[in-house]
Amino acid sequence: MGQALGFIIVIAAALGITALVGARDKAVASGKAVSELREGFGSKGSKTYPDGRFVKIDRYYERHKGPFCIDDITWNDLDLDNFFCRLDRTCSAAGEEYLYRMLRCPSTDGSFQPGEETVNWWTQNEDSRIAVQLALRTLGSSGKYSLYDYLDALDDLKDRPLARDLPAVLLPAAALGI
Repeated sequence: MGQALGFIIVIAAALGITALVGARDKAVASGKAVSELREGFGSKGSKTYPDGRFVKIDRYYERHKGPFCIDDITWNDLDLDNFFCRLDRTCSAAGEEYLYRMLRCPSTDGSFQPGEETVNWWTQNEDSRIAVQLALRTLGSSGKYSLYDYLDALDDLKDRPLARDLPAVLLPAAALGI
């Protein structure tokens, strides 16, 4: 009985230390992210795109073309991929794909013109801006794949019976119990 209790105490201590180190690392990363957002506001984009990611950014645009869009020939002649890269300050893959679509299909009726008031509000309310940017960062990036490729894959999934996935949940719980 004494050995079992000692083993449980060692495991609990290891889990506690792991949780504390994880919480500290998360706080450091959050502080670093906030300072990056503060310092980077208003500067040109300097993102790097993983291999193959830039090829997939157009997926949202391809599925949601507007009444007026810039064709591929004009886009390439004007080197607008480079313009996109310099402009891109988005915090998520969804933001990248939406920005790309906005550039490819500019609004001709003025429906999306944030205006000076909106820009000034975001500039003057730094805490709100950073909170929104941090929330968007949690969406993250899907790597070299498009978010919309994942959404299409979800549509193709079929309902599966719960019994098929139940062992994957119960086996780790049983191992911890043992």
